[in-house]
Amino acid sequence: MDSLCIKSAPVMEPECSEGPSPTSIFHYHSKRAIPTKGPDVLLQCHGITRELHKPYIRKSHTLSGLLQHAVISATACYEDSLPVISLPFSYTNVTQQSLARALGLLYEDQFTVSPEEVVSVLAAASLLLYPELQKECCEVMLRCINVSTVSMYYLASTKVSETLK
Repeated sequence: MDSLCIKSAPVMEPECSEGPSPTSIFHYHSKRAIPTKGPDVLLQCHGITRELHKPYIRKSHTLSGLLQHAVISATACYEDSLPVISLPFSYTNVTQQSLARALGLLYEDQFTVSPEEVVSVLAAASLLLYPELQKECCEVMLRCINVSTVSMYYLASTKVSETLK
């Protein structure tokens, strides 16, 4: 079964020995698709503010719903007021890195998820209600399931299904 588990290309090169920061991960994935126009919305999550663009956040049902109910607030960083949305999360297995990766993948049409990150990226995709990424994560898990991953994958899928109820 391990022979079917294809290793994907590296997610991103670390900038230092400690690995990439969540902000670096997000910018790495989003920089190729960002239009010349500025951001449409600010996302605040765990003390990090990210600039997002409507055409891409529509892939996430959670972000789309938050944007519909966003309150326009003035920020000191911008001349114009932008909607500010907050994304609280208490999902198990969601890390700053996996959330940054999932948000960055909103900006890509084709992507792969490595077996090493699949559990945390699935948790972030479930938080965002990002069906394409959830599907990709499930496909990776099915391709890569083996004796050493079956328990971890089962626990991850159980936690995701419990939080979606």
